[in-house]
Amino acid sequence: MQSLPNDRQAQTKGKGTPSPLPTITKPFLRTAMDLVGPLPKSSEGHRWLLAITDYGSRYTEEIPLQSTKSPVIADEVAKFVLSYGIPDESWQIKELSSCLKKKIVLSTEYKAK
Repeated sequence: MQSLPNDRQAQTKGKGTPSPLPTITKPFLRTAMDLVGPLPKSSEGHRWLLAITDYGSRYTEEIPLQSTKSPVIADEVAKFVLSYGIPDESWQIKELSSCLKKKIVLSTEYKAK
């Protein structure tokens, strides 16, 4: 009986050796966002969830939404960024900047000596 290849083997068949997966060394190095819904309407009128997950710690925050319009999502992502900081590797921040029509400037944190 022949065994089925796992997903990683199937993706690289005939392409040589697979490259190693990147190592996440600190929290909020890389995050993912996903929109879940439509769900049954809550008593507050929310039908969607914005899920933001940190790859390093697996911390997930679910934010209830009444609308999936870009300004609503951008506002919630901005609140998340203000609470936890900007992920180091984030194309999403460029999208947020574009949606808010504001330039986001990244700088290092101030460390008093």
